[in-house]
Amino acid sequence: MGEVEGQRGVWAYVEGGMGGVSKALSLCAQSHGAEIRTSQEVSSITSRNGKAAGLVLKSGEEIKAKVVLSNATPKVTFLDLLEEKSLPEDFVKSVRAIDYSSATMKINGKQGLKSS
Repeated sequence: MGEVEGQRGVWAYVEGGMGGVSKALSLCAQSHGAEIRTSQEVSSITSRNGKAAGLVLKSGEEIKAKVVLSNATPKVTFLDLLEEKSLPEDFVKSVRAIDYSSATMKINGKQGLKSS
């Protein structure tokens, strides 16, 4: 952070905002065969032989996958969506120990604007 093309202390902004980052990631993933669905709640992540094998939607639809990505918290991903017995005990203990009590937020604004 705070570096652009090797120059420290310089900031850059994504064209199209953070939605532009999401769109670029989405297009890249789809070009490599990924299927992206939105507004569909996941009820569980399935596993086989210690690896994620797909997921089940709240609608009951099962989707098989080579790779499952989650943008949920580690607690939700590993403790709510996966069966704990499919994970090593020490890993489950580490996930349970994550402290979510402090959040960080950053707002970038334009300087020099005057309110009327």
